[in-house]
Amino acid sequence: MAKENSFGKAEKLTSVKAIKKLFSMGRSYKAAPLAACFCQWHNTKNVKVQILVSASKRIFKHAVDRNRAKRLMREAYRLNKNSFLKQLPEDITLSIAFIYQSYHLTDFKTIENSTKILLAMIVDKYKQQNCNKNSNENQSSSAV
Repeated sequence: MAKENSFGKAEKLTSVKAIKKLFSMGRSYKAAPLAACFCQWHNTKNVKVQILVSASKRIFKHAVDRNRAKRLMREAYRLNKNSFLKQLPEDITLSIAFIYQSYHLTDFKTIENSTKILLAMIVDKYKQQNCNKNSNENQSSSAV
C-alpha cells in the first residue's frame, strides 16, 4: 500500500526519449522562480504524472545550492500532488519538468506557491482541451 504523499521511483522522469520529447514538443509556463515544461505522454509505468526537477549549474555554482533547490521543488510537488491529480482528467498522462530559474535561492513558501500556480495552469489547459473535445463530439453526434 503506497503512502498518500509519497514520491516514488516510478514518478521520476528518467527516460532520455521522454525528456527529449518533453523539451522539443512540450509547452511551458513560468511562475517566478520556477518554470514548468510539460507534454502529454503515454508512459509505460502505471502513473499519471512523471516529473523531472532541474536546477542549472550555470545559475547555482555550488552543488549544495542546486541540491537544495531541487529538494524544495520535489517537496512542493509532493505536498500538492494529490490535489493536482484529482483535478486532472482521467485519460491524461503527463511528463512535467520543473526548472528553477532564479539566481537567488528562495524560501519554501515561494517555491510552493509557484508550484501551485504552475500545476493550476496545467490543469486549466487540459480541462479546456477536454471541454473542447467533448463539445466537438456532441456537435458531430447531433449532426448524424
